[in-house]
This record gives sequence, structure tokens and C-alpha cells, in this order.
Amino acid sequence: MPKKQCLATHIHTTLSSPDPVPTPVLLSSSHSSHDIRTAINPQELTSTLHSLSARKATGLDDVPNEFL
Repeated sequence: MPKKQCLATHIHTTLSSPDPVPTPVLLSSSHSSHDIRTAINPQELTSTLHSLSARKATGLDDVPNEFL
């Protein structure tokens, strides 16, 4: 299975699975007004992944943007 199809299948399976952990509710802060209880839809995920810059330092997950 090609890497792109394998990753797409994994993401779809993960997003389609029921979440066993309840969604945390954070108090409003002056830094962000984003409601984290809003589900991430596949179009938003795809758009965000396409907007990531290449050749940047990895985050805490150590996954380079080029892999995504």
C-alpha cells in the first residue's frame, strides 16, 4: 500500500473511531477564543496539512512536515 494511501486510511480510521477520552473543556483565555469541543472535519485537516511549511523544526511528536 502506498504511503499516502496508508496515511489517509489511518487518519480516516482514527477520526471515525469513537473517542474514549472525554473532550477537555478549557476556560476562555485572552489568547484564544477557539472552542476545542468543535470536531475537526476532514477538509479542515487536509487544508491545514497542505499549509504546513517544509524544512521546519519538528514539534513534540518528532514528525517532520514533509512526512505528513
